[in-house]
Parts: sequence; structure tokens; C-alpha cells
Amino acid sequence: MSNQEGPFKNRQADGESDRLVMHVLNRMGLDSPSWKSLIVLNFADAEADSKLVWLTWADIDNWPSMSPLVNSTRWTSGEPWRPGSEFVAELNLGLRLGGKTAKNRVVSVDPGRSAEWGRSRRGLRTAHLVRFEPRQSGGVRITSVAVFHGSSIGVLKPFVAKRWQRLFQAQVEGLVDMADTGG
Repeated sequence: MSNQEGPFKNRQADGESDRLVMHVLNRMGLDSPSWKSLIVLNFADAEADSKLVWLTWADIDNWPSMSPLVNSTRWTSGEPWRPGSEFVAELNLGLRLGGKTAKNRVVSVDPGRSAEWGRSRRGLRTAHLVRFEPRQSGGVRITSVAVFHGSSIGVLKPFVAKRWQRLFQAQVEGLVDMADTGG
């Protein structure tokens, strides 16, 4: 990952971040990031029980309350958090273009442990992975990986990378706050 700067500096020392990012890139059909890739990696530790953290996160109606990134969410097809299910998220990515509607398809779910979703539209591919890892000392480590890939991202990256890093970190921290305080 030596060709990544900026947001990808936010990695865990044990190499797990690299493995998770590579997993997401590979799922997108990419061997490595390029100038067209923006990787947003965030993590936080919650004191709450991992089951409570998962249930808080898995209820997408909670997402707007935990994040300035998400304005609204709704399931559009399938059972929630089942592979092939789809949901729409109205996002505030900070672009002067207004809100952004992201139609996503769930790729894989390991209930209580991880979920992956993404989309591909007009030359832009996105993939997300959220992982919940119980800690030996109690609580859970939440890791979020978002990869955006396409020529438009390559052009926008210098203008949006830091802001998106902050927005996604706020989302992970908002989940911690919501779970640790019981909602």
C-alpha cells in the first residue's frame, strides 16, 4: 500500500487494515489502488457489547442520527442485511452539488461480525466493509473501509479526501456514542 497517502495513513499497526483494504479492492476486481482510487479507513472502540453495537448499526434507520454523512436511508428490496438486498442512502458528501443518492446492494453479511455492500454506476464503483471485532478487554473494535474508484474520483480526490475521512470517522464515532449510551 505504499502508493497511498492521506486517509490511508489511518491504519492499524498489526497489518489488519491492509488486509481489509485489499479484501475490498479485490472484491471490486482491483489488484491495488490507483490514481482513480480513494480509500477511506476508519476505526473506533466501543465499550458496549458487540451484539448491541451490531444491532444499533444494522438498523439503518439509526444512520442519520449517528452521522452527518447520512441524511436518510431505506430498504428498497429484499430482507435487511441479506446478500442481494438493496437500500438507498441519501448522503451529504460535502459536494456543492447537493445531496447524493446512493443505491446499494448488500454483497455479504456475517451477522454480528461484518457486512459488505456497494454499487457500480456510470464508471464509478464503490464498496464498503464494516467489521465488528470483539476485544479481549470487552467491547468491540469497529473498522470501516470505503473504497471509491473511477476517473471522477481521481479528479475529485484532492478536494474531498480529507472531508470524507472526517465524515466517515464521525459516523463510526457516532455509532460508538449511540451504542455506548444505549441509543
